[in-house]
Amino acid sequence: MRIIILTEYYPHSERGELTGGVEARSFFLSQLLARRHDVTVIASWREGFHREHMVGPVRVIRPGPHHPYTNTGAIRSRLGYARAAYKAAVALGKADVVDACCFIAYLPGYWAARRVGAKAVATYHEVWVGSWIRNKGLITGTLGSLWEHAALRKKWDAFIAVSQATARCLVRAGIDPSKVHVVYNGADLETLAGVPAGLPVPGSICIISRLVRYKRLDTFINALSILRRRHPELYQRTSCNIIGTGSDEAYLKGLAARSDVAEKLVFRGHVERYQTVIRTIKESSLVVHPSSLEGFGIVLVEACACGRPFLASDIEVFREISQALRGGRLFPVGDAHALADELAAFLGGNEIPVGSAETFDWSRLAEKVEEVYRK
Repeated sequence: MRIIILTEYYPHSERGELTGGVEARSFFLSQLLARRHDVTVIASWREGFHREHMVGPVRVIRPGPHHPYTNTGAIRSRLGYARAAYKAAVALGKADVVDACCFIAYLPGYWAARRVGAKAVATYHEVWVGSWIRNKGLITGTLGSLWEHAALRKKWDAFIAVSQATARCLVRAGIDPSKVHVVYNGADLETLAGVPAGLPVPGSICIISRLVRYKRLDTFINALSILRRRHPELYQRTSCNIIGTGSDEAYLKGLAARSDVAEKLVFRGHVERYQTVIRTIKESSLVVHPSSLEGFGIVLVEACACGRPFLASDIEVFREISQALRGGRLFPVGDAHALADELAAFLGGNEIPVGSAETFDWSRLAEKVEEVYRK
């Protein structure tokens, strides 16, 4: 098959310089699909990147204006990417499948598929119908809501949802259930196993997340403050690496300082090498994910694959993933006291089940995506 994948961000080398779960999925699946098919990825361009090059077996085209990695805003450069991505896909000519793998790619991906005679597939990570303004503010939220509404009204040939929770949201939004296929996100289990790392440091915690409000890192900081007051002996043994960037970084650092826990937090920003991220997970004793809104949560699978337990907020998709992994423990969303209790129990010797990530290997998931394409 000739496959065109539209995704906002894509690594510039086979080392996999990843910025988030959407990019991770596009990267790993495209690399695996390209072993058997002709795969072209159309991603945004950043200064210093090639306009067209090969990343392993995948041809990568980066049209449009400079578009820096960002979690919010950048409306102008995002729309510039959407327009340029459509033109680039059409210029490639006839294809079998066009898969729009992220929010900004849905409309250009759909129209490009119709122009080149391909099946139009939308990979959906999360559905924000009715919650855009609450999550993104008035201007970005209004534009996002209009864009998603337009995308969901198109006559797609298939939707690929990254979880059953996302699939249910699509159906509630009016999508024909027969067009919705669930293919989880995953991890490269072989690569993870081969990443060298030291033994986990007792009391060390790892958080991998964008630093934005709905990721609720404030819940963790408040929980750490509660732990300091209630269990000072356990608090003294605690340390935390926070990997990620976002608009809330200054707020979170200020909150940590006001809560007298800044000494325990290391904000590492964006870590370019995926292997370094995995090494950090392996050398931590616990992974925490306090988000209130998520399409999947790849870090839960990665933690499990690295043999590390996790604490995550009790949202629908995390319940689904933790049950599939048969590991981890959940706490009520935004409840710092409950999280503090869980941290105290874990640091005091109460083990959290790790589970098994065997069924989440990217190679198995690539076969499922290929099956959807063939249908």
